[in-house]
Amino acid sequence: MANEDIVLEIIAQTLGRKSVNTGCTIDFLDLNRYDNAQKLAQTLNEEFGLLLTCRWIQKAKNLKEIVSFVTENGNLREDTPFVKEVKSEGIFDILVRDLKRFDNNYDRRVVPLPDHILSKVRREHRLENNINVYYYRENDSETTFIITDQGISYCDTGAKILEQYAWGKIDRVEYSPSENYFFIYFSENSDVYDSYSRYTLVKGLNDDESRYFAKVLTNTAENFENEEDNLFEELNTFMEKGNLEEALVIVEKLLNLNSENLPFYHFAKGRILAEILNTQEVPDNNLIEQAQKNISIARETMDEETLDEFDSSMHETEGILHRICGEFYLARNSFACAMEAKDRDIREEAEEYYLEAEEALKETWENYTERYDYKDRKFIMPVKNISGCIVPDIDVFRMNNIPPCFSFPAGHPVANELYMGHPYNPSVYIPYEGSEYAFFLDKIDELCYLLQCLGATEISITAIKGKAVNELTNSSIHIDGDANVKMFSGGAEYNNKFGSEKDSCSKSSLALTQRFDPMKLPYLPEDLVWYPEQTNWQRLVQQRINGNMLEYHQTISTSETKFVSSTEENDLKASAKFLWTKVNATYKDALETKFKQSMETEWRIDVKFRSILDFDKFAKNGDNVEQEVKNVACLTDEEEKYKEEVLFCLEEGGVISDEERSSWKENGKN
Repeated sequence: MANEDIVLEIIAQTLGRKSVNTGCTIDFLDLNRYDNAQKLAQTLNEEFGLLLTCRWIQKAKNLKEIVSFVTENGNLREDTPFVKEVKSEGIFDILVRDLKRFDNNYDRRVVPLPDHILSKVRREHRLENNINVYYYRENDSETTFIITDQGISYCDTGAKILEQYAWGKIDRVEYSPSENYFFIYFSENSDVYDSYSRYTLVKGLNDDESRYFAKVLTNTAENFENEEDNLFEELNTFMEKGNLEEALVIVEKLLNLNSENLPFYHFAKGRILAEILNTQEVPDNNLIEQAQKNISIARETMDEETLDEFDSSMHETEGILHRICGEFYLARNSFACAMEAKDRDIREEAEEYYLEAEEALKETWENYTERYDYKDRKFIMPVKNISGCIVPDIDVFRMNNIPPCFSFPAGHPVANELYMGHPYNPSVYIPYEGSEYAFFLDKIDELCYLLQCLGATEISITAIKGKAVNELTNSSIHIDGDANVKMFSGGAEYNNKFGSEKDSCSKSSLALTQRFDPMKLPYLPEDLVWYPEQTNWQRLVQQRINGNMLEYHQTISTSETKFVSSTEENDLKASAKFLWTKVNATYKDALETKFKQSMETEWRIDVKFRSILDFDKFAKNGDNVEQEVKNVACLTDEEEKYKEEVLFCLEEGGVISDEERSSWKENGKN
């Protein structure tokens, strides 16, 4: 409160009046009476250390002369009951006290307001329930003016106008008698202002009362700014000393001011609560909820510039709260974001918190693919520096701390490479670029393995459109099952009779045929990856084993192995671009290559099976067959040469002549 206002308040209390102003005359205040003048002189001398006399008071022209002398020459004592009472009052207590004189219980009302007015005001001025309304002026059913703990607000429902100004934005309010208007200034100069007629704000008041009303608003704006500055200074002092409980009390007072800095004070409260929780052996769940709520409000309400300044600190605070709750994965991500802070102390502290979280997650990383659903671990990216590299669609790991349960192709993992997890084999991750086609080949690979186990004698693969079938034999994932990363657990049990396998691939690479001589009854192999999700394969197994199916045909397309929708890919592209930008990778080239649309490939698989009846014959003559195989496998060099000549003769004419037999006998080849 300004000194002049204090003097006026002391004079009013001394003379037993509700309020006074500088325009009051000596006669009006009954100061021509000795006892009143003597009482006032004595009070002013005590409060301000002056030597005023009763006669001097009575000789004054008006109250303004007395007030001016006191403010210029007096020194207000800090220990008087009045000063203590004034200092204990909040700025809005003072505001309400000063506004009381304007309450006419009709169209100018001061708190407490009737419920029906308060309800109307909140609705029309769009006020939250936690905002206090102190003054209400109704021009008509459509036009109202109010004063709240946030500022002033004017509403015209007919013209659909709502104008609101926060106390922190108001520099001063002045009244012009010549224009009958109030002017609200937002800076020290007079260039930026808004204006309202006297009728709008205080209908029925004279010029002196209107000036006083303007002064009440100005004082409130000044007190608001001064109180906020003082409280903020106290807050910093308590925080530096580690007096958290005291700091919490101050930040609550700052929140009650409803200033434009409210988002920061919500963050400050969340941070203080997190620090308090950090010292508790058994965390208070209520405090945890309060802290999380305040951090959330701060994020939602901060402007972009302020958010950029405090974002790292908020991430660190969120990480502390997650850690307190035992949510180490979320804590680790928050600390990784905080490690990008411009402030060195925050960076180093966040790094320590991050390493502690990683240590706590050691068991989780070892069982990562079992603990998280596929959709939550679908995409990963290893990086060298994880600071700030956290996005919703991709799990990011430091190169030196990749979960040990992951399997990668030869030469991988590589830093800044985007990987996609196999949809049915949890441990396998392959580069996202070309993953659709890689999964396609893997599916073909497993189908071929299954067909061999079911007793296939011939498998033909024909390219209908897209890539050629020689890709199958050239790829690192093929039916031999010996690639660096086996995407399914294949290991076919079949026997190529005499060790021969005839493959034929057309010059145009449109077809691939493989022939086999199965010796074992059809069976369903274990550890198939794709099989559990393929109902047509499951029917095939039943028909083959129970019904002796002899031929089977299926068409497989890359569209069946595309596990990323267009919407998901757009989100993934945005996240990948963000990460590549963070790690200074050339993301433009990466986006073009990694997310290039591939043409659809479609292949047809035709298979012929050995009859199950033939397997029965093998079973009856198993011993002979086994011995024959062993004998064939142990031929000498001369016997091998003899066999080749016999086969050559058979290919020439289909029979062996007597001359040829005689020739072999002469040479001892019988």
